[in-house]
Amino acid sequence: MKIGDFLKTTKGKVVTLASGAGVIAVGIAVAVLMQGSGYRSIAVNGLEGTVNVTGEKNNGNAYVGQNLYSGDDVTVASASSLTMCMDGDKYVYADADTHFSLEASKPKDDSRIKINLDAGSELNELKNKLADGESYVVDTPNSTMSVRGTTFRVTVYKGEDGLWYTLLEVINGTV
Repeated sequence: MKIGDFLKTTKGKVVTLASGAGVIAVGIAVAVLMQGSGYRSIAVNGLEGTVNVTGEKNNGNAYVGQNLYSGDDVTVASASSLTMCMDGDKYVYADADTHFSLEASKPKDDSRIKINLDAGSELNELKNKLADGESYVVDTPNSTMSVRGTTFRVTVYKGEDGLWYTLLEVINGTV
């Protein structure tokens, strides 16, 4: 039997399909191993209403599954909300009328995340404690909060006196 005849048989098709699946599986495994523990991901996990993202790679309305990057400026409009997932275990739930920018180290660097919150309210939920050398910081116009593994809400608003105020609510853990 010639090879062309074999590929036309059911057995040949199964062998060809299994070989293709094996190549894809090996490719995925190599990609995961190359990323290592320093892999950084920030993604839009959910949203309602209008959320605008401006940065080097993003410019326009956010969408579920969109990757966000260090330097991105995020505005959550009125009657809107945003859920972000960072590194698979850190969640940010931003409420309506919230504005912030992101700072994050690149893959395999010092594992640093900083949210510069200058208006609105967000709930931060870190599912796992950070490893040594990692940092998660929320910076507001008048305070800086650093955590290792906790759940907390930060609200920033401008008072009638023209001063900026930060309200911190710790739900679980220490800030």
